[in-house]
Amino acid sequence: MMNQRETRGKATREPGSRRLRWLALGLGLFALVIAGRLVDLQLLRGAELRDQAHSQQVARESLPGLRGTIYDRNGTVLAVDREITTAFLAPRELTPEQRPVVVEGLAEILGFSRSRLEELVRRDSYFVWLSRRLEDSEELALREAGLPGVHLREAAARFYPQGPTAAHVLGFVGVDHQGLEGMELLYD
Repeated sequence: MMNQRETRGKATREPGSRRLRWLALGLGLFALVIAGRLVDLQLLRGAELRDQAHSQQVARESLPGLRGTIYDRNGTVLAVDREITTAFLAPRELTPEQRPVVVEGLAEILGFSRSRLEELVRRDSYFVWLSRRLEDSEELALREAGLPGVHLREAAARFYPQGPTAAHVLGFVGVDHQGLEGMELLYD
């Protein structure tokens, strides 16, 4: 027969041993679930998730270079690029609460009709042109207003300081700064 000390020791060890087994089993199951999730993410869906992350993190944007200055034989500038500021709207960045504020601000600064602006802010788009060539006062007002979803961007525009002098030879450039006629097209 067991003495009292052995009985007490066995009785106190058994519940602790049982808890320890349950804890080990729980940790083992947790490790198994984590390992299964890792296999799913790394091996089964790894390539798909890698491509998705790449498309979200990397964007390709071509930055056109400035066009060269065109001079006549006496060194007079006939065509030159100048920096201008353009404005665009990213409607998807706007919350429904921000839309009326943006409409009011743009209507006041750029003089657009409110109905047209309301249509623009409701578009399901990341990019909508507001102005391809802002006046200095408009640019300053937009910067000070800090309207959400409205972005300013520097761009180059072609200017012809001598007006129509040799226009038939020089040609002209399009909205996206590509040569369309004359020397502007020939040396694009």
